[in-house]
Amino acid sequence: MNSAKKLIGTTSILLILCSPTVTAEKVPDTNGINTAWKTYMSYRAITDTKSKQYELQQKAYTDRNGLRKYAGRYLVAVGTPYGKVGDYIDVVMDNGEVLNCIIGDSKGDRYWHLVYGEDGKILSYNVVEFIVDTPELDEEAKEWGDISKIDGFYGNVTEIINKEEQE
Repeated sequence: MNSAKKLIGTTSILLILCSPTVTAEKVPDTNGINTAWKTYMSYRAITDTKSKQYELQQKAYTDRNGLRKYAGRYLVAVGTPYGKVGDYIDVVMDNGEVLNCIIGDSKGDRYWHLVYGEDGKILSYNVVEFIVDTPELDEEAKEWGDISKIDGFYGNVTEIINKEEQE
């Protein structure tokens, strides 16, 4: 009888430990300024060979649009309020699209960076920065500096759902 209780207790603990934590973080109010702009950075800018970022890039591949992917998910940089490097996240947009991503780099403690127009006014809040292979990047996205120019990527980012690290 005692061994049965231990087995049940252990099973319960294992189930708790294996259950993924999922947290959703709404994008803070932007006072009507859009969050559709999605900038990019070259994966070659990640040079610390001892970092998790670098390790992920060694396992990643470049898709037909020049975007870096791992495990079928886009590698992106976001602010630390959304998670840590290696976390699986879903980027939810106002048009219903959901981009499955992995945090491949951190943008620091900010929710976003600002994108300014030529007139100096805020054009957009950049919530998600895609990690790319710049020479392979879609030409229109490269010209505009905005991944949203690629089919399927346009929309305001409204929420980021963190599913934590899956590896």
